[in-house]
Amino acid sequence: MATLPASPTTSNTFNLSPRRKNTAADIQFSTPNRITSQQIHEVGGGRKAAKKRQRLLQKPENKAVSALHKTIGDHSVLQAQTIQEVDDAQGFRNAAAGTLRKFESNKQLISESHRKEMQTKRAWQTLAAQERRM
Repeated sequence: MATLPASPTTSNTFNLSPRRKNTAADIQFSTPNRITSQQIHEVGGGRKAAKKRQRLLQKPENKAVSALHKTIGDHSVLQAQTIQEVDDAQGFRNAAAGTLRKFESNKQLISESHRKEMQTKRAWQTLAAQERRM
């Protein structure tokens, strides 16, 4: 049984015997490295950021924002079945736009968003390097 030189990404072995044909059993592939979205979410700090945002929404000064999120969720455009329901849902969204924009442009949230984006990029780099080593 002859072995081809291993490539940096996989190690494949082929039976090059002239007496019989190669079958699927003769080819051995290395096990695939599976990176899941949950791993990226964890390494990138997504859960931490979500919990921080949840705590920020639970503060007394942000109760109005939390109530607006609930109101918008209760009057979703996706669940509307008539034109009147669509108009009402869009009316709720337009009425809440100023308050929500003010909350989302909070320096703390902008800073957290930037931090999370940078951490996610680093996580992608770490996982890609890990995959290259396999």
